[in-house]
Amino acid sequence: MLAVRHYSLQDTSVLKASWSSLLSNAQATVFQSWPWIDAWLSVMKPDVLVVECKRGEQLVGLCLLTQAQQQRFGWPIKRLYLQQTGVPAQDQIWVEYNQPLVHRVHAEAAMAALVHYISHEISPWHEWVLSGVKTDHRYYYQQQKGFFIRQQWSTACYGVDLQLLRQHRKRYLDSLSANTRYQLKRCEKKLQQRGDTRLERPKDTSEALAWFQEIAPLHRARWEHTPEGSGFNNAQFLAFHQYLVANYWQPGFVDLIALMVGDKRLALFYNFQHQNVVYFYLAGIHFETDNQIKPGLLGHALMIQQYIDQGADYYDFMGGDAHYKMRLGQLHSSIEGIIVQRKSLAAYLEQGARNLKQRLLGNHG
Repeated sequence: MLAVRHYSLQDTSVLKASWSSLLSNAQATVFQSWPWIDAWLSVMKPDVLVVECKRGEQLVGLCLLTQAQQQRFGWPIKRLYLQQTGVPAQDQIWVEYNQPLVHRVHAEAAMAALVHYISHEISPWHEWVLSGVKTDHRYYYQQQKGFFIRQQWSTACYGVDLQLLRQHRKRYLDSLSANTRYQLKRCEKKLQQRGDTRLERPKDTSEALAWFQEIAPLHRARWEHTPEGSGFNNAQFLAFHQYLVANYWQPGFVDLIALMVGDKRLALFYNFQHQNVVYFYLAGIHFETDNQIKPGLLGHALMIQQYIDQGADYYDFMGGDAHYKMRLGQLHSSIEGIIVQRKSLAAYLEQGARNLKQRLLGNHG
């Protein structure tokens, strides 16, 4: 029998002990790791509800909720968020694989119990916003009666099974298409005319922080004119990642890698390592006028082979349909943003208006 309760977070050290204990028995992604949660709590300082699930005395599930209110159509809408705050500047850190932390042996039962409790026992809310959840986890939310589920967005996730390549004694380059292999070899040959091509890591935490800051102008140049924008223009995004680098580079959770050509850092990659999985998070790449020189593509290929040699199990490009992810990895799952909306007269009216708008747009498409 599972028992679920919730309480306001008062003591982060107590939560750390519980979270770390459960994490040792959980198959979790980087976004359920303690470093990520610690940085989120320390930098964003949200008012958090802790929801815990126990089987007898054994802790089998934990998740963190925040609450916010917005006005829509003149109605006050009470919202819940899972490990986010609903503040765009704070949520630009972009959580993926967003889900409660659950014991691997009791994962399904704990997930179902947590979702049911939040749906029916937390003081009445109108919407539960879930961003970056695995598409196949929607099942848990669909089981709750009395709710609409609305998808806001979805995207595919790509990665490379390093363990499989290592078991087959296969070099990463040999697993790629002939065209991709040719482009990588051509790029490396051209770069080697400028100097030795290799991967390097910072010597210490101070240098790691400097390298992270070095990514900023490169990332802005690539992203600031897109709808997503660059997080490096956001002080809270910067503070969050600077906290991670300062506190978790030395233990190896944060991995900063540079593609060096001679003495120049041509590309910088910011990755996370958790439970023997490598997560590619972002990069800063110097623009090349020669389109046959692809520092990003080459950097990923060299890193992936290095991670294979070092014994990592998986290289996760995470969400996004960028062409290089499809070329270098395999589709492994998908994530989506959904809103779980409590059924009410206002919700029915809103749903009807949304359906009408979609039909009208369809008729004019």
